[in-house]
Amino acid sequence: MRIASTLAFVLLLVGGALAATLTPPEPAIYIVPAAGFQTSLMAAMQKKHVPFRSY
Repeated sequence: MRIASTLAFVLLLVGGALAATLTPPEPAIYIVPAAGFQTSLMAAMQKKHVPFRSY
């Protein structure tokens, strides 16, 4: 039983390390047009310096 719990811990540790290295270098919010609401949302995001891309 102790070997199984140790193996589970090691796999969890390796999985966490892999997930940390696979994060994108620059997180972003994608805003798609939505009946004019995107303009207000983009202005609020710019004011708070949140990275985003508009399509």
